[in-house]
Amino acid sequence: MWLSGVYRTCIGTRFYDRREEVDKLRNWIKDGCYVVVWGPRNVGKSELLRYVARLLEKENWFTYYVDVREYLANKVIQVLPRSLEEEFVKAISSIIGLPDKLLTVFEYGVRYAIEKRASGVLWVVDEPQYLNNMRAFLESLIKRTIYTYHEKPLSVVVCVSEGWFILSETLLSLINYGSRTMLVDWLGISDYKLFARELLELKKTSIEIDIETLYDRYTGGVPGALVSITNIGLSQWVKNMKEHLLSTLRIVSRKIGVDVAEVKEFIKSLPRRIDYIKPSKESIIVEELTKHNILYFNPLEEKPLVKIQLPVYKTILLQ
Repeated sequence: MWLSGVYRTCIGTRFYDRREEVDKLRNWIKDGCYVVVWGPRNVGKSELLRYVARLLEKENWFTYYVDVREYLANKVIQVLPRSLEEEFVKAISSIIGLPDKLLTVFEYGVRYAIEKRASGVLWVVDEPQYLNNMRAFLESLIKRTIYTYHEKPLSVVVCVSEGWFILSETLLSLINYGSRTMLVDWLGISDYKLFARELLELKKTSIEIDIETLYDRYTGGVPGALVSITNIGLSQWVKNMKEHLLSTLRIVSRKIGVDVAEVKEFIKSLPRRIDYIKPSKESIIVEELTKHNILYFNPLEEKPLVKIQLPVYKTILLQ
């Protein structure tokens, strides 16, 4: 069951692509798996999870979505079905916003779903790296998910994009415990075109470049980048990206003792495969630039293909 043409993202566009990811994720969730969803920034990971939650709502699943950054700042938990949101949030209002009580929220949600005769329970934790005790929290959560008997199917999905999280030992630790991992990558050009046309029409704006060039030279298949461009304009967006890139290059250069020019040349040579596990100047550059969300690769591959998160970075360096 798909909601194409019905479900709209938080910016108002239809949900595009991801059929394979949606089907796989739904099957894992119904099997009671612990899943880590990860990938480059702004590719639509959170939208994917909101979409799946909507699908499960129609099958009487109880879902609560915690964006940790928003949770800590504004004490917000999103609940599906909406009809139960106020009741659930009110019941746990005394502990919302307290990082050390998140596991209590989890346990309460499981009991609540059983009382309401839900078909299953899904808890989505978005950006857990903002927790001081991130690793301890996630490991405790995975034990409760995988190694504890529950009357209803129970699944936890963790969503993260920051490079340092992917490169830390936390991801490997969760995999060793038995979690599944899902890489959410860029949109293909055909779906990107559909998204771009609808977004431009929705915002009643235009861009001074054709969609193919925008895809190849600037945004790749990152929907979030296109949203930013429609908000501030292409020239200002490129200027912001340039400032961010050059600032990051200086930081990385000072930290690892490599000339900025050498780091620039390395970026220009991408994409290519490297052995990042074997210590070398290249592997150190890759790790540092990945932590700053300039580069991107799959750390689970033996010799990963290192790519640039946004083509605009290479475009800037080649000018």
